[in-house]
Amino acid sequence: VQRPKPAHDDALPSGNGMAAQAMLRLGHLLGETRYIAAAEDTLRALWGVIEESPWACGSLLDALELALEPGPIVIVRGREAELADWRAALQADLDPRRLALLIPPGAELPPALADRPARATPVAWLCEDMCCRPPLTSPEALREALAAGGREARH
Repeated sequence: VQRPKPAHDDALPSGNGMAAQAMLRLGHLLGETRYIAAAEDTLRALWGVIEESPWACGSLLDALELALEPGPIVIVRGREAELADWRAALQADLDPRRLALLIPPGAELPPALADRPARATPVAWLCEDMCCRPPLTSPEALREALAAGGREARH
C-alpha cells in the first residue's frame, strides 16, 4: 500500500499545493498557528520535488509565496445594500495576495471572526501577521489604509 503525495500540477493544481494554500489562509484568518505549521510541514516534505522541478509545482510555489508573505486580510461587516463603496475601496488598490471578506450581520462565525462584530453601519478591519488595526469606519479610511500598505496594523 502506497499513499502518494502528488506535488506536480497537472490539468488540476496539486491537492497538496491547494491544501497548503488553504491552511495558510485559514491559519492567518483565524489566528490558528497549527494550520500554518501544517502547511509549512507540507512544503518541507515536498521541498525536494519543488527544487527538482519548480515549473511543475506552481500551486506549491504559490503556497510558498503565501507562507513567506501572507498578505493582508480585510474583514468588512455590514449589510449587502451598504457595501458598494466598500467594494470600490477594495478594488481601487488591487493586491493579489489580499484576502477580503464581506460578512453580513447575523452570520455564524468562528470565535476569531465573531470578535469583529457587525455594527449599525459597515465597519472594516485590516489585519496583517495575525494582528488587526482598530476598526475602520469609512471606505475612505479603508482606501487610505490599503494605500499605506497596512503596515501599521496592530491590535
